[in-house]
Amino acid sequence: MVARKVFTSQKLKILVDGKEFQIQALVSALGAKFVFEEQDIPTELSSNLGKDLNIVYRDNHVKGRLVREKTVTGLMYNLKFNAPSKSFMSMVEADILDSGLPSPWRRALPRLSTAVKNLPAPSLVVLYHNGSTLFLTVRNFTLGGMLCEYLGKDLSTLNVGVKLNFDIVTNSGDKISELSGIVCHISEESLDESGGSVLCHYGIRLLSMNLLSETKYKFLIREYCMGVETKD
Repeated sequence: MVARKVFTSQKLKILVDGKEFQIQALVSALGAKFVFEEQDIPTELSSNLGKDLNIVYRDNHVKGRLVREKTVTGLMYNLKFNAPSKSFMSMVEADILDSGLPSPWRRALPRLSTAVKNLPAPSLVVLYHNGSTLFLTVRNFTLGGMLCEYLGKDLSTLNVGVKLNFDIVTNSGDKISELSGIVCHISEESLDESGGSVLCHYGIRLLSMNLLSETKYKFLIREYCMGVETKD
């Protein structure tokens, strides 16, 4: 099977405070990966997290923000395009089709989006952390893990490799209890220049479940996949 192309390797320019920074990155219609490693990012950019930056892609301008991502290999910075136009996205997608690259991340199972309507899915993670109960939104899930979203700084001290204990609430109101998982990656996007509003995403690898929870979670995935087949 030929791997699907999802990126194009392109040069970008970042314009900030009258200075221009040229980079080579893996670009998609939504942003760019592997923009800077922690030791390489210029001070002019690291001090502007949360600020809209001017990005130039093949002489076309788009706004973007730096997103900080923590993984097991260290800290890196990616770019997220802010509301790119349809023409800009079409141009990037055409470049991917012409000379694109597959994702460097190998996934054994596809990610299932919780945004698809009328399909059973986990909607919330009820996280028990440092004496507090926090509610995270589930963005996608697989048999082995989930991507969760949280707006706020309550989990600012959370690091990759930490074990979490939580429950899942599904969009039908059912509860899957006594789960645990390991944080595999964290992305942090400052939504304002003061850094007071931070949108975080947490990749969580699920650990072994008790029999009841495992049965309910696998049943949820099976019902989701059957619903997708019915829609098709």
